[in-house]
Amino acid sequence: MDHKYFGQMGEGDTHHLDIPPAVVGLISGGIRNQEHLEVAEAMRRSCQVVIALGTCATHGGIPSLINGFENEDLFERYYRTSETNRPSRHTQ
Repeated sequence: MDHKYFGQMGEGDTHHLDIPPAVVGLISGGIRNQEHLEVAEAMRRSCQVVIALGTCATHGGIPSLINGFENEDLFERYYRTSETNRPSRHTQ
């Protein structure tokens, strides 16, 4: 089952995760924020075995490439600057 603080419909207790005991827990996708980390830690406590499934779960995947930069650099790149293309010679 997929556990989130806000559930599938955006409802639920925002302070407690109830992950039932299991033999195997699967993590697919990267751990990118505090909520993801807390869910993974709760799974580790509740599951005998946790399996990371896929490149994002095992190595961070493409989203982890952002971890090589400071937040200030990222915000400058994506929110304060823009790139332009040269105008085409065939514009009408």
